[in-house]
Amino acid sequence: MPSILGLQADLRTFPCPHCGVAVVEGAERCASCRGRLDREQSRAAADRRERFLDAFSAAHSLVITARSLGFFLLLSRLMFVGLIGLVGYCALLLWVPIGTALWYGRYRGPFDDPEWPQVKRWLAESLGIWTLAASATAAWAWYLHAGA
Repeated sequence: MPSILGLQADLRTFPCPHCGVAVVEGAERCASCRGRLDREQSRAAADRRERFLDAFSAAHSLVITARSLGFFLLLSRLMFVGLIGLVGYCALLLWVPIGTALWYGRYRGPFDDPEWPQVKRWLAESLGIWTLAASATAAWAWYLHAGA
Protein backbone atom coordinates (compact mmCIF):
# COMPACT_ATOMS: atom_id res chain seq x y z
CA MET A 1 0.00 0.00 0.00
CA PRO A 2 1.29 3.50 -0.77
CA SER A 3 2.27 5.64 2.16
CA ILE A 4 2.26 9.36 2.77
CA LEU A 5 4.61 10.59 5.50
CA GLY A 6 4.88 7.02 6.74
CA LEU A 7 1.10 6.57 7.08
CA GLN A 8 -0.96 4.16 5.03
CA ALA A 9 -2.98 6.18 2.53
CA ASP A 10 -5.21 3.39 1.28
CA LEU A 11 -6.78 1.24 3.98
CA ARG A 12 -9.11 -1.34 2.52
CA THR A 13 -11.97 -2.57 4.65
CA PHE A 14 -14.56 -5.31 4.45
CA PRO A 15 -17.46 -6.43 6.64
CA CYS A 16 -16.60 -8.99 9.30
CA PRO A 17 -18.09 -12.37 8.29
CA HIS A 18 -19.18 -12.95 11.90
CA CYS A 19 -20.76 -9.64 12.95
CA GLY A 20 -20.72 -7.35 9.88
CA VAL A 21 -18.61 -4.57 11.43
CA ALA A 22 -16.03 -2.97 9.12
CA VAL A 23 -12.61 -4.59 9.52
CA VAL A 24 -9.31 -3.40 8.05
CA GLU A 25 -7.68 -5.82 5.63
CA GLY A 26 -4.85 -7.70 7.31
CA ALA A 27 -6.42 -7.80 10.76
CA GLU A 28 -6.21 -11.18 12.45
CA ARG A 29 -9.28 -10.65 14.64
CA CYS A 30 -12.39 -8.50 14.47
CA ALA A 31 -12.19 -5.67 17.02
CA SER A 32 -15.91 -5.98 17.73
CA CYS A 33 -16.65 -9.70 18.07
CA ARG A 34 -13.03 -10.95 18.35
CA GLY A 35 -13.70 -13.54 15.64
CA ARG A 36 -10.65 -14.93 13.81
CA LEU A 37 -10.17 -13.77 10.23
CA ASP A 38 -8.45 -15.74 7.49
CA ARG A 39 -5.91 -13.62 5.58
CA GLU A 40 -6.89 -14.89 2.11
CA GLN A 41 -10.61 -14.57 2.79
CA SER A 42 -10.13 -11.05 4.12
CA ARG A 43 -8.13 -10.08 1.00
CA ALA A 44 -10.87 -11.50 -1.24
CA ALA A 45 -13.57 -9.72 0.78
CA ALA A 46 -11.63 -6.45 0.58
CA ASP A 47 -11.32 -6.91 -3.21
CA ARG A 48 -15.08 -7.47 -3.50
CA ARG A 49 -15.80 -4.40 -1.34
CA GLU A 50 -13.41 -2.26 -3.38
CA ARG A 51 -15.07 -3.41 -6.61
CA PHE A 52 -18.48 -2.58 -5.20
CA LEU A 53 -17.31 0.88 -4.10
CA ASP A 54 -16.01 1.51 -7.64
CA ALA A 55 -19.39 0.44 -9.06
CA PHE A 56 -21.20 2.58 -6.48
CA SER A 57 -19.13 5.64 -7.40
CA ALA A 58 -19.59 5.09 -11.14
CA ALA A 59 -23.38 4.72 -10.77
CA HIS A 60 -23.54 7.87 -8.64
CA SER A 61 -21.56 9.82 -11.25
CA LEU A 62 -23.89 8.53 -13.94
CA VAL A 63 -27.04 9.69 -12.16
CA ILE A 64 -25.50 13.11 -11.46
CA THR A 65 -24.67 13.37 -15.16
CA ALA A 66 -28.24 12.45 -16.12
CA ARG A 67 -29.66 14.96 -13.63
CA SER A 68 -27.57 17.72 -15.21
CA LEU A 69 -29.32 17.25 -18.58
CA GLY A 70 -32.04 19.68 -17.50
CA PHE A 71 -29.49 22.32 -16.51
CA PHE A 72 -27.80 22.17 -19.89
CA LEU A 73 -31.16 22.27 -21.67
CA LEU A 74 -32.07 25.45 -19.80
CA LEU A 75 -28.59 26.85 -20.42
CA SER A 76 -29.07 26.29 -24.15
CA ARG A 77 -31.99 28.71 -24.08
CA LEU A 78 -29.97 31.61 -22.64
CA MET A 79 -28.39 34.30 -24.75
CA PHE A 80 -24.59 34.22 -25.13
CA VAL A 81 -24.17 30.80 -23.49
CA GLY A 82 -26.78 28.95 -25.52
CA LEU A 83 -24.22 27.20 -27.70
CA ILE A 84 -22.34 25.93 -24.64
CA GLY A 85 -25.61 24.60 -23.21
CA LEU A 86 -26.59 22.95 -26.48
CA VAL A 87 -23.21 21.25 -26.88
CA GLY A 88 -23.30 20.12 -23.25
CA TYR A 89 -26.84 18.81 -23.60
CA CYS A 90 -26.01 16.83 -26.75
CA ALA A 91 -22.82 15.44 -25.19
CA LEU A 92 -24.68 14.28 -22.08
CA LEU A 93 -27.50 12.89 -24.18
CA LEU A 94 -24.91 10.69 -25.86
CA TRP A 95 -22.90 9.90 -22.71
CA VAL A 96 -25.67 8.61 -20.42
CA PRO A 97 -26.54 5.48 -22.46
CA ILE A 98 -22.86 4.87 -23.30
CA GLY A 99 -21.87 5.26 -19.65
CA THR A 100 -24.65 2.92 -18.57
CA ALA A 101 -23.55 0.28 -21.09
CA LEU A 102 -19.95 0.64 -19.92
CA TRP A 103 -21.10 0.31 -16.29
CA TYR A 104 -22.96 -2.92 -17.03
CA GLY A 105 -20.02 -4.24 -19.03
CA ARG A 106 -17.56 -3.49 -16.26
CA TYR A 107 -19.51 -4.25 -13.07
CA ARG A 108 -22.64 -6.24 -14.01
CA GLY A 109 -23.79 -7.11 -10.49
CA PRO A 110 -25.59 -8.05 -8.41
CA PHE A 111 -23.38 -7.33 -5.42
CA ASP A 112 -23.82 -8.78 -1.97
CA ASP A 113 -23.89 -5.38 -0.29
CA PRO A 114 -26.65 -3.55 1.59
CA GLU A 115 -26.17 -0.50 -0.64
CA TRP A 116 -26.77 -2.45 -3.87
CA PRO A 117 -30.47 -1.37 -4.09
CA GLN A 118 -29.31 2.27 -4.13
CA VAL A 119 -27.03 1.54 -7.08
CA LYS A 120 -29.92 -0.11 -8.95
CA ARG A 121 -32.13 2.94 -8.25
CA TRP A 122 -29.45 5.30 -9.56
CA LEU A 123 -29.05 3.29 -12.75
CA ALA A 124 -32.80 3.16 -13.30
CA GLU A 125 -33.12 6.90 -12.56
CA SER A 126 -30.35 7.82 -14.99
CA LEU A 127 -31.94 5.75 -17.77
CA GLY A 128 -35.38 7.16 -16.95
CA ILE A 129 -34.13 10.75 -17.15
CA TRP A 130 -32.30 9.95 -20.37
CA THR A 131 -35.41 8.35 -21.90
CA LEU A 132 -37.47 11.41 -21.02
CA ALA A 133 -34.83 13.80 -22.42
CA ALA A 134 -34.32 11.80 -25.62
CA SER A 135 -38.08 11.52 -26.19
CA ALA A 136 -38.61 15.24 -25.57
CA THR A 137 -35.73 16.10 -27.91
CA ALA A 138 -37.13 13.89 -30.66
CA ALA A 139 -40.63 15.33 -30.20
CA TRP A 140 -39.28 18.88 -30.28
CA ALA A 141 -37.27 18.18 -33.45
CA TRP A 142 -40.33 16.62 -35.09
CA TYR A 143 -42.47 19.65 -34.09
CA LEU A 144 -39.94 22.11 -35.53
CA HIS A 145 -39.51 20.27 -38.81
CA ALA A 146 -43.13 19.14 -39.29
CA GLY A 147 -44.28 22.76 -39.36
CA ALA A 148 -41.75 23.71 -42.06
